[in-house]
Formats: sequence, C-alpha cells, structure tokens
Amino acid sequence: TNSWKREALCELVSDEESLIVPEFLKAEAEIVVGYYPRPARYSPLVSMDTGWSDRTAVCFTYVDFPAQVLVFEKTLVFRYKTTGEIADAIKKVEEELWKESPYRVRRYADAMPQQIADLKADHKLYFQSADKSNAHDQDSTVNTFRDGVLMKQIRILREQNGPLIYQLRNGVWN
Repeated sequence: TNSWKREALCELVSDEESLIVPEFLKAEAEIVVGYYPRPARYSPLVSMDTGWSDRTAVCFTYVDFPAQVLVFEKTLVFRYKTTGEIADAIKKVEEELWKESPYRVRRYADAMPQQIADLKADHKLYFQSADKSNAHDQDSTVNTFRDGVLMKQIRILREQNGPLIYQLRNGVWN
C-alpha cells in the first residue's frame, strides 16, 4: 500500500485519497507529452494565482477547439517577486509563445483587486478577476479540470511545465 511504501520504504508517496487531482496519476502517460502540434487557429489563455511567500503561479495555455483539448504550454512559478517582475516575465513568455496568435490573449487572475489594477495601469496587462463575483467556484473549477484529465482533454508539455506536473502528482487538499 501507499502507507507501507511511505512508512517502511521511506518513499515520497502521496495519499491518493487526499490528492486534488487523483486521476492524473493514471492519465499522466497520455496527458504529459513532449510535443503537441499547435493548430493554425488557437485561443491563448493566461491563468494566474498570486501569492508572495506561498508563490505565484502563471499557466500559459491555449485551447485547440477542433480537438477539444486544453494545452499547457508553459508554467512559471515565482516567490517573493514584485508585480513588475511578474508582469515582465508574463510579457516575455507571451511574446515568445504567441507573437503570431490569431486571437488576443485572455487573462484571468486569482489576485487582489489592487494587483489587477496595477497590472493594467502600470504594465498594460489586462486580467479579469477570478473571484466569486465572477462565478469562480474553486470546487467546480477543480472538478472541471479533473473531468478534463479523466477524458484526456488536457495536454501538458513536459519540458516547460515541471512545477505543474509536480503539483498534479503531489498536490493535496489543505
């Protein structure tokens, strides 16, 4: 059992019962890929969850509509970075990934209203708030993601998403 592996073998094994996305362990081989062909028309999306000591994470994704797949191209994780440093990194990644995008980048952030305002006013990055007033519900969002993993409608590029893959393997409810 996982408990035996953890206690007797001193292995770092997560308790599957408490994982946020337990489906990932079985689907990882099909979801985490080295390459995914970007279609000619795709819709770029940036999602950010801000933090200071508990880290800020930014996911750069796009939707492949014909295949009905959400592709995670790159993940950035910051600790103790200013809004300006984060904004500069976001702009750099968007430029390298989506310079030729047929659609504008949509951005969503789980952030304080002041930080969203700073990103807009000082850095010309327009984020929509992902708070409860905008129908953001953590449980339904996680369940939607879990369904996507279960149905293999998600692809994660291995080389650029180490922090995301680690969290999906080990993230537990706290």
